[in-house]
Amino acid sequence: FSKMEAFAGMLVEEMGFGRELMIGAKVDEQFGPIILFGMGGTEVEIYRDTVLRMAPLQEKDVSSMIKNLKAHQLLEGFRGSKPVNKEALTKALLAFSDLVMDVHESIESIDLNPVLCSPEKCVVADARIMLRKPD
Repeated sequence: FSKMEAFAGMLVEEMGFGRELMIGAKVDEQFGPIILFGMGGTEVEIYRDTVLRMAPLQEKDVSSMIKNLKAHQLLEGFRGSKPVNKEALTKALLAFSDLVMDVHESIESIDLNPVLCSPEKCVVADARIMLRKPD
């Protein structure tokens, strides 16, 4: 590679695998920060399967959010597929809720999509943050 002109380097990244989920937040003028969780990635338009809760989340809220998805069986292992790591997913949702509570006065919304959840871990593959316009 050293003989290639204009070669600036190489980026090596882990290839992400897992169930594609989405985690998001929107700051509502009346209700404050709202957390969204659902099926994500390329299937988001097909499933249209999301649940909402007011922030901050507690562990019982996360458990309820997971169970209230129409496609929750896909997360628990279905037809031979392994379940996602619910502990990692719960930690991710709780940490996201804490982050939203810390920054909600500065943002309009945050979207994490997809969040790839496997039996081992959950990894955010893409994120978008919309900042609040100054007054």
